[in-house]
Amino acid sequence: MGNDWASRSTVALFFSYSHNDGLVKQIVERAVSACNNRDGAPKLQMFIDERSILPGEVWRGEIEDGLRRTEIFLPCITPNETARGYAREIEMAGGTACISPA
Repeated sequence: MGNDWASRSTVALFFSYSHNDGLVKQIVERAVSACNNRDGAPKLQMFIDERSILPGEVWRGEIEDGLRRTEIFLPCITPNETARGYAREIEMAGGTACISPA
């Protein structure tokens, strides 16, 4: 996948966050919505677990598929995220997860 996004109609974005960071999630959703309302810009197609994974689906497999398809990985690293005890999505996205509390 190239990064010439200006000529594209959509760009896949994966948002990784803790469910305890609901306010942060709302801010990101509003920002994505604002970006998607700009004329001429590619639309951000955001993978967010509560909307992208349907009841009964195997959530781990859906997350892995979403990560494979993504072009932009947006991790939300907060104290709530580090308290989850893992950074699985960062590792699956091909990054190195080495997070230490401040």
